[in-house]
Amino acid sequence: MDKILAKLSGLIKKSIPWYAKIIIKIFLSHFPVRHKIWRMLPLFHYGPMQSFQYAYSIFTKHFSMTKNMSSFVCLELGPGDSLFSALIARAFGSKRVFLVDVEDCASRSMIIYHSMYSFLLEKGYNLEVDLSNFDNLMRSCRAVYLTSGLQSLMELPDNSVDFIFSNAVLEHIRRSEFLPTLKELHRILKPTGICSHVVDLRDHLGGGLNHLRFSNLIWESDFFVKSGFYTNRIRFSEMLSFFEKAGFKINVISKNIWNKLPTPKSKLHKQFCQLSDQDLNIASFIVSLTF
Repeated sequence: MDKILAKLSGLIKKSIPWYAKIIIKIFLSHFPVRHKIWRMLPLFHYGPMQSFQYAYSIFTKHFSMTKNMSSFVCLELGPGDSLFSALIARAFGSKRVFLVDVEDCASRSMIIYHSMYSFLLEKGYNLEVDLSNFDNLMRSCRAVYLTSGLQSLMELPDNSVDFIFSNAVLEHIRRSEFLPTLKELHRILKPTGICSHVVDLRDHLGGGLNHLRFSNLIWESDFFVKSGFYTNRIRFSEMLSFFEKAGFKINVISKNIWNKLPTPKSKLHKQFCQLSDQDLNIASFIVSLTF
């Protein structure tokens, strides 16, 4: 069923032009309807994190950067639709899990967490947790769900986390909060700890560079930021400079590069036309950050 829904969502997204998605999202997101209702539409999905197989693959990919540390404290930035990482991290030996997002959008349906639990047992993990209700599950996983974004990070103690990870999340942090967020991650990370991030630099409208067509005045306005398609438009080289300013040592693991620009440079706003093709051609990358 997950695969069928993913394919259906993909077909719907591909069939709608990028500019129509902006219009639709602006129109819908400014209706006085709870966000959880809009999440039912493919255009507003936060990603496939309600698929336990996918969530497991994401966690293990990032956790491999740690060289399989044990008895660790971890933090996921932007868990999205589910808190599967609480169960997965516990199965891998975590002693505390922080799940930090900008709003409360995670499912409380115990059906999906029972499925995740069964999946982990089949994988051979010895996992004893309380599945009687959501709160007990979080408590038994020693997990804390925080939903105030940067403010939540600021409330965590210095040098308290061994492992921080995010998957296609950093690009969604508002530009004005990007460096402050990185500084908070650096502050709470232990000197022996590591961050692992997958960053998607494509627009989240059609997988190109259509978000670079707009001026900062328009794109960074509250109206656009709160319309469900915002990315901060920080390109690869600039993002690396932000990592350095926050105090991190950088290890770029891999880069996904377009053979040619998916959106003609002539269509981009003048502030992005000045960037090199080499910088604009980087669609996504994986990076680890340490002290």
